[in-house]
Amino acid sequence: SLMVYVLDFDGDKETEDDRDIFLQIYNYQENSFGHPIMVTTDGEAKSNLQLTRAADTTLLSYLSDGTLKTFDLTNAVKNRLEKRTVNGSEIYIIDRSYPTDEEIEAGTAYTPVITVAGKNARYAAGDETVDVESGEVLSADETVTDDGTITGFEMEAAGDYIYAIWTQMRTNVKEGVDESRILETQIYATRYDNKLGVMTEPVQVTDEAGANYSSLTF
Repeated sequence: SLMVYVLDFDGDKETEDDRDIFLQIYNYQENSFGHPIMVTTDGEAKSNLQLTRAADTTLLSYLSDGTLKTFDLTNAVKNRLEKRTVNGSEIYIIDRSYPTDEEIEAGTAYTPVITVAGKNARYAAGDETVDVESGEVLSADETVTDDGTITGFEMEAAGDYIYAIWTQMRTNVKEGVDESRILETQIYATRYDNKLGVMTEPVQVTDEAGANYSSLTF
């Protein structure tokens, strides 16, 4: 079995820029845990860790500074671990080096963290996209930045797919009132194809003015 947790390096709850995710694998036959695996190295505040498995792949999903991210743990654990000694203790880190042609052909190349949605998400614009914040029409080679903080999410596996739903804050302009802006929390969703490694663009599910949705579940 897998156990994931967030380690606060200085133990100070007031500081959030020194927290990373670790993974340990429990061996039932030996009744023991393996060496810790350092999954993230960016030091950002993290919370709401969730593991979801479909099509022989386990995804780790979490919130990082208001942004929903997901990561292919299966590939990392099987193919990308390197043992290091830190302060006299052995841990594993994930090799994020640029893949060789052989690694790409063998399917063992590092799979980067996917930024699903939230404060730091950027989406491909397509043929023509309107930035919801500014109303500006973007060209096909531009991207759209989503500035809404995600407040909670849930993941669910079904067959080869993993579905994600989340609540996300956004600022909406009230019609008929100059410079009047309303903070809302709407529901969004997306789907990840485990076999193809493809995630759909986020879809806004609700659009009720002034909504404040929370406590989602499938």
